Amino acid sequence: MNKNIYFMENENAFKVLSRAQKLEKQGEKIINLGIGQPDLNPPKYVIEEAINAIKNENHGYTNAKGILKLRETISNEYQSLYNQKIEPDNIIVSPGAKPIIYMAISMLSDYNSEILLSNPSFPIYASIIKYCGAKPVFSDIDKETINICPNKLEDTIKKNPNSSLLFYGKKEKIQLRMKVESKLHYKDEIAKESWDKTGHISRKCYLVTNGPGTKSEKPTSGLDNKFDNFDFTKEESEAGYKNFCVIKCKIKSIEWLYLAAKGHRRALIEFEGSKKFSWLIP
Repeated sequence: MNKNIYFMENENAFKVLSRAQKLEKQGEKIINLGIGQPDLNPPKYVIEEAINAIKNENHGYTNAKGILKLRETISNEYQSLYNQKIEPDNIIVSPGAKPIIYMAISMLSDYNSEILLSNPSFPIYASIIKYCGAKPVFSDIDKETINICPNKLEDTIKKNPNSSLLFYGKKEKIQLRMKVESKLHYKDEIAKESWDKTGHISRKCYLVTNGPGTKSEKPTSGLDNKFDNFDFTKEESEAGYKNFCVIKCKIKSIEWLYLAAKGHRRALIEFEGSKKFSWLIP
């Protein structure tokens, strides 16, 4: 049994929900932001399609990555919104965010790793981090924009500079995990130098008005039409500088993993002090 299970905590969001429901029964007017449960019914066509799927006996186990047609639709939508092609084989559909967050944390973290998340955030995220043997590190959000504030993020990274980077080559079946020391540059000489070297067309993604996660009445990239259609000048693209930062990483170690049916191979290269190479048991 994984000993980290002892670090698991209760799903506090449901504790809050239970208390909110009790207060509502007592006549209190409650706006509950704790669980993310919509107060609107699902669209009728979604209900109808779900009923049709059940009637057509289309309710067995699916591919572990998700139904192929759905992944193809997500791929096409992402191409339409962001002009980025993601192959359906590289898309995973999950029942909510928690399973994917758990997968990412378990891949990237080591025991006692520090993982950055916003404060406030959904309570179970910190529990997942602790279950993986890592430590949650909170960065306060900006109360006006409800997004992580770059200045506060910089302060948090200064206190917790250790990070991990993960790379995977599907054809080569090689995984690289780098432990690095990070330094964030925002509105300083290094950030300005990198920004000036960025072509104005490549600045498109920084020209959003509202931050990621902002609600919208229709599918949108978050950009004005002129930016979506690349119809803007370099001078107009300068507005995106406020959303731009550079994170410089000093490599401390590289862990190499080769996946093979006859047996995996794993090695560690350490760069702190004199460079060291070690073979590891996979």
